[in-house]
Amino acid sequence: MKRAIKVILPVLLLIALMLGTILTANALTVVQTHIIDNDDAQGYTVERRGFDTWFQASNLYYQDARRQLCDSESNVYRYMFPAYTRNTAIYGKTSAYLYDVSFTDPEACYYLNNYADGAYLTTGYINQDLAAPGWNVIGTRSTTAAGNGLHRTQSIMLVAGKNHPTKYCGADAIKIELSY
Repeated sequence: MKRAIKVILPVLLLIALMLGTILTANALTVVQTHIIDNDDAQGYTVERRGFDTWFQASNLYYQDARRQLCDSESNVYRYMFPAYTRNTAIYGKTSAYLYDVSFTDPEACYYLNNYADGAYLTTGYINQDLAAPGWNVIGTRSTTAAGNGLHRTQSIMLVAGKNHPTKYCGADAIKIELSY
């Protein structure tokens, strides 16, 4: 019996080690994280159409934010980060900082830029009215390759919900974690 345990134990340890290596090899590696506020004070660029209401409060990220009535899907906030290019898929995990009672958009949508074709890919929706105060994970999306086989991304876009003219979409900080 002791001899069987001496033979089986090393085999089991080898199998466990191999499984750990396989699982680690398939895990995503975060290579860049960008936290971008609603203004460009930290060196990032933001572009907006709408979101004209600027306000301050101590609970907001860097104590300020913007908001927009949810009356048209043409109201967008674009957070730009340095372009990231790879020859394999890029995964972008998006989180939003939501910490104000005036953020009540029931269907705020966040998109990851897919630079290969200029499209924006839906990362996810969040009901800002029901969101927990602080950072909220929206979702993760991967890019597709361009004709040259490269994947590239460089922005997150927030689109205010529509058909809710008494609700406000909040634009404060976002966090994008790029991985492969």
